[in-house]
Amino acid sequence: MSLDNTQPLNPKLQALQAELARRNLEDFIRFTYPNYDFGWFNEELAAALTQFVQDVVDGKQPRLMIFAPPRSGKSEQVSRRLPAWALGKYPDLQFIGSSYSADLANRMSRDVQRIIETDQYYQVFPDVKLPQKGDTNHTRTQDLFEIVEHKGAYRAAGVGGGITGMGADIGVIDDPVKDAKEANSKTFRDGVWEWYTTTFYTRLSPKSGILLCMTRWHEDDLAGRLLEAAKNDDGDQWQVIDYPAIAEKDEKHRKQGEALHPERFPLSRLLKIMRAIGSRAWNALYQGRPTSKTGGVFAVDKLQIIDAIPAGVIINRVRAWDFAATKDGGDYTVGVLIGEGNDGRFYILDVVRGQHSSLEVESVLKATASRDGYDVEIHLPQDPGAAGKAQAQRQVSLLSGYIAKSERMTGDKVTRASAFAAQVEAGNVVLLRNAWNDDFVNELGDFPRGKHDDQVDAAADAFNDLARGSANMFDL
Repeated sequence: MSLDNTQPLNPKLQALQAELARRNLEDFIRFTYPNYDFGWFNEELAAALTQFVQDVVDGKQPRLMIFAPPRSGKSEQVSRRLPAWALGKYPDLQFIGSSYSADLANRMSRDVQRIIETDQYYQVFPDVKLPQKGDTNHTRTQDLFEIVEHKGAYRAAGVGGGITGMGADIGVIDDPVKDAKEANSKTFRDGVWEWYTTTFYTRLSPKSGILLCMTRWHEDDLAGRLLEAAKNDDGDQWQVIDYPAIAEKDEKHRKQGEALHPERFPLSRLLKIMRAIGSRAWNALYQGRPTSKTGGVFAVDKLQIIDAIPAGVIINRVRAWDFAATKDGGDYTVGVLIGEGNDGRFYILDVVRGQHSSLEVESVLKATASRDGYDVEIHLPQDPGAAGKAQAQRQVSLLSGYIAKSERMTGDKVTRASAFAAQVEAGNVVLLRNAWNDDFVNELGDFPRGKHDDQVDAAADAFNDLARGSANMFDL
């Protein structure tokens, strides 16, 4: 049951609403912030946050990620109302609230303090008080305040800065990245990860919960690394709440193509925003996806997938390889087989992809060449320097009897991929249906901002070989 106190309430009704506000976050928000604009997703989020706090109290160590569009009310719930409500209900809890700068984190802290000092808050939690001027037994500054006569406290911290003096039962990280420029810097992303693992995480109590609320500019961001670790069983398991501005599939409350909160942001307004800011920013800010599937170098929506290659259509085939530096080093060893058709189209016939040691690579090279046959040209990249040349010579010798040659790569990755991307844009690239299709398409769609580009490099090199003809083009 939820009540709306926008109209004057009689004492009994007001007491009932205050009691409901003590029990759950949604009614707390309705009581202390009557003008908060609730949509169905705000109600769902408030319920999830209420359960999150209870899970912390019960020692379940919850981990919750929240992705939602700008101006959807998520920070009001996560960084302002939730800490105030939780400290009222459980005044011995300790919070750490973080954002991309200490200034923003301190502003959130001041907002929480203001909520606690309102008359509405006093009606809900009359026994919870902040230190007043002259109180020498408790601390109250913009970056640290304590609850009088309780163990509860709130520490504000900028991402990258130190966190000293206390631990935390609940850690809130609200937008650890300021903008796309920071997100696209690997140095910056590494710094955020280092801060999370060595500073923030080490301040958490044994029963702690973590809330991460952020814009996903890059798939290798903090959320991406945490989810990757969870997938590999190397880290915490996360609950993810994701509310795209425009539904990308049918959902419980709306159909594909419908707006998240049409009363506040109708579909027409969202489409205007999308046109104004471009697909990359739109997908990151409004759809919860770090890169665009159709707005990058490759227009992957133009790719076609077929079940079988028409008989006699392939006139030439090239498999190009891109090698990872080390086994399990993050990158992949990839071999992409492309066929040139007599119909003017190019067919992606096969993708071999894995994380291998140097000995395993040699085995994969030989096995793949044997499967492809002697009429397939094999393109091997040559790294700069004497070591790169020696490795290329060894690989060519290993493939004796096949059409295997090596070439030094020149030019940046985007330039090398541009001719292939143009054929994708023209609708002239076709994929043979197979299990590797999704990973291949996703990597092309994320290029050049994606975490991996090994398939892009191999496909572009194979295409370039086919497009310019193989005769006299290699120089070992």
